[in-house]
Amino acid sequence: MIILPNLTRIIVTEDDERFLQQFESCVLDPATFDHKAHLRVAWLYLHSGDLLSACEKTCRGIRRFAESNGAHDKFHRTITEFLVRAMDARIGDNNDDDFEQFLQRNPDLASDALGLIQRSYSRERLGSPKARAAWLAPDLTAVAA
Repeated sequence: MIILPNLTRIIVTEDDERFLQQFESCVLDPATFDHKAHLRVAWLYLHSGDLLSACEKTCRGIRRFAESNGAHDKFHRTITEFLVRAMDARIGDNNDDDFEQFLQRNPDLASDALGLIQRSYSRERLGSPKARAAWLAPDLTAVAA
């Protein structure tokens, strides 16, 4: 296991490293890349850099992964970045959690992400082509902390 340099309390396991390497190489089994795996990617990137870097790496990686698996129209930038930003807001001082502990403290990120998104965005804003292609801030509420 390694300890990430900028948040020395976070321990990334060999399994985390392997998961991220397979994701970045687009060789991860697409059947295993569910919503929780999306969150895991974001959590790992949030603990290896700043928020903007994590947003960019997460969005770029998920888009590339989707396209490499034939899902060229599936990626939605605003939804992905909203969830990364929500996760960042919730990490706060609890940055020594592992991923499973983080999800236990924030179960709605895994079980009700759509609800969080719908409470923050109007249907029109989220459904726009611009929201699919670029980050748009919420128009109903701020990023859920």
